[in-house]
Amino acid sequence: MVLEASNSVAELIGLDQDVQAIAFSRKRLERFGARAVLRKGNYQELKNHLGQIGVSHVAGALFDLGV
Repeated sequence: MVLEASNSVAELIGLDQDVQAIAFSRKRLERFGARAVLRKGNYQELKNHLGQIGVSHVAGALFDLGV
């Protein structure tokens, strides 16, 4: 997992349109606290979501564009 392999300041920001997937992921990632931010949305809204949570720089990205 990305958060396990990273340093303690790395954050994961997850976007999904499926609220059930967000709930499932939130439960699995709860041990990382504020380092895991999960929001309802899609990659087309990424810039808006990043701005809303105060992120101005992204060091890396992983996209699962699905169906």
